[in-house]
Amino acid sequence: MAGEPPTTSTLPEEQLLTQYGVFIAQHCPDAMVITDDVGEIKYINPVAEQLFGKSCDQMVGQLVEYPLNLGATQEVKVVRPNQDKRVVEMQVARADVDGRSHCLLTFRDVTDKLRDFEELRLLSLTDALTGLCNRRGFFTLAEQQIKIARRTKKEMMLLLADMDELKVINDTFGHPEGDKAIVDVAQVLKGTFRDSDILARIGGDEFAVLAVESSAAVASAIDKRIKEKLAEINKRPGRTYELAISRAIAPFNPWKPSTLGELVDWADVLLMEQKKRKKVKR
Repeated sequence: MAGEPPTTSTLPEEQLLTQYGVFIAQHCPDAMVITDDVGEIKYINPVAEQLFGKSCDQMVGQLVEYPLNLGATQEVKVVRPNQDKRVVEMQVARADVDGRSHCLLTFRDVTDKLRDFEELRLLSLTDALTGLCNRRGFFTLAEQQIKIARRTKKEMMLLLADMDELKVINDTFGHPEGDKAIVDVAQVLKGTFRDSDILARIGGDEFAVLAVESSAAVASAIDKRIKEKLAEINKRPGRTYELAISRAIAPFNPWKPSTLGELVDWADVLLMEQKKRKKVKR
């Protein structure tokens, strides 16, 4: 049967090895490309045809576009004729065939594996209820922005916010309504800040926002937008309670940089002071 290896070893050794080589190339799960010493493609196996979206006839005679570096696995990008992009691990081996140096390139498509890994990574950094970052996600991304701000001398602001009376909402209307209130607060913050800012739910009723490239001068404008967004939600028909949040802003000064932990501590002190003032007014 075509494509099967020989079942006897009575053939000359060279012919036997050739037939086994053809069998391996045809059935190998990885894409295989053979080139001469200058990188001209001499052969590709069926998996390579699928990976590159081109037939053997279309590729043979063309120069391979990747560096023929021996040793470590290289990560390369493959762009198919339909513009579908794949991420591929490539390895290169050299051998002499008929007195001439040739290269064997093997390609393993890792696009789906990387996509799955990225999805899992994002899930580990995301709050399932609100779609914002979770605590881990916030500190991971915010630390990166702090480093960038120190280097580029960009101002930023950290906002901490707590929902008011979440326990009362849960006790009076049930936890599903409390979850809805949490989602409403997340929508208020999404409507107030930019896509480039880092928004997070860092606790049950606690939120944090790192507003990148924002100075303390716009703090009052941000506070005004939050009030407007809260008012819009509280005017909706059928509202049975008022959604309210306490909030505080700590500015990041790149000329006297604070750590993220110091910013959080500073904003937390300001937030506690605001909540105390609210209690006194009641």
